[in-house]
Amino acid sequence: MNTSSQQTMRIHEFCKLYRLKLTRDECGEEIIPGELGHVFDHGDGRFGMVLEDTPSGPSRARLLLSRKKAALRAGFLPKQNGECESVLLFDPQNQKQAELAAKLVMAKKERTVRVSPASLLNLVRPSTQPPSQPPGIDILAEVKPGGLGANQPVEIPDEGSRAEGLPKAVAA
Repeated sequence: MNTSSQQTMRIHEFCKLYRLKLTRDECGEEIIPGELGHVFDHGDGRFGMVLEDTPSGPSRARLLLSRKKAALRAGFLPKQNGECESVLLFDPQNQKQAELAAKLVMAKKERTVRVSPASLLNLVRPSTQPPSQPPGIDILAEVKPGGLGANQPVEIPDEGSRAEGLPKAVAA
């Protein structure tokens, strides 16, 4: 008799070996989800593969039938046969069957980030270039006490001195 921890450990090893995503279904059991069904630990050293049609969208009955036939040719054992749902058992130690099960249900892969040592050096190494500045701005320019333009009178030209036809702001 298998305990829950043995089943969990085995399905975890299976997921790690084939880099597959592991989730829990509505009942709380750990499964490997896929586009056309899922893979689960059946117990007694066997895993199960469920091929099922989605309730929404077009029927995939022919696709599921062809996948079921491929699984039976590879040595899977039928556990339950339905019109649009099949449960097939396989040996997770058999590499051919295990890879085929993941392929047939279109199991979701676990995402891994691959980082090269050279790219890690770029995160740590300081830049050899001086910091860039917008053109025309000198950050070392001397600023008078009080800031720019503080306490300086603003000249507003009178009506007669402004250029003909231009607004005050342009004439100044």
